[in-house]
Amino acid sequence: MPKLIIGYWKGLRGLFAPIQYLLEVAGLEYELALYDFEGGAQNPEFKNRWFEEKNTLGFELPNLPYLIDGDFRLTQSSAILRYLARKAGLLGVADNASAEEQARLEMIQNHVDELRWYYVHYGIGSKLIDFKFPEGYPASIPRQLETVAAWLKDKFFLLGDNISYVDFILYETLDVQKMINPECLAKYPNLVAYIDRIESLPAMKKFLASPERVAWPVLGPIALTWGFKKE
Repeated sequence: MPKLIIGYWKGLRGLFAPIQYLLEVAGLEYELALYDFEGGAQNPEFKNRWFEEKNTLGFELPNLPYLIDGDFRLTQSSAILRYLARKAGLLGVADNASAEEQARLEMIQNHVDELRWYYVHYGIGSKLIDFKFPEGYPASIPRQLETVAAWLKDKFFLLGDNISYVDFILYETLDVQKMINPECLAKYPNLVAYIDRIESLPAMKKFLASPERVAWPVLGPIALTWGFKKE
């Protein structure tokens, strides 16, 4: 069985992190096709290798990250996550799940995705953040997490006893939010315990301690406020 190939920016956490968590926990074999952005957005050469290749790889909608699985090619991070989750049995609902179960899965994914994109907007200096969070993004994080903590309640994972691909998106979101506001989880012991459960999974624990795990930068060179440079 050929290894999966994942294409993404070299040394960037970005959209790839939840995909890599899933790959590691599921034990799926993969190799990386990495593209440099040395010099950042101010360097006109930083995207050249990707732009030279992007329309030659057989993708219908060329983009990063991408997935190659034998003859099958896929882009868009959410689509890649769901595809890999189906392969690994980590979708969170059964193949014959009702329309209602499928809709609840999609609802919680969309909600967690929204929380994640807020820190992207914060990093790139979007005016959306000033509109949504007049108290400032870092100070707003605890109130953003009220709904997630209420959804989780005393469950082990977002959809019950078994981990799903959405948990990897939420884990990444919470981990980044802790970097921005270290006290953001103080009111939510169930979220603290949730993070510990995920980090204690043997494969996850091993990966987080390995040099393959990219901790920084979180965002690409377009980030102005936070996420690419720490100063």
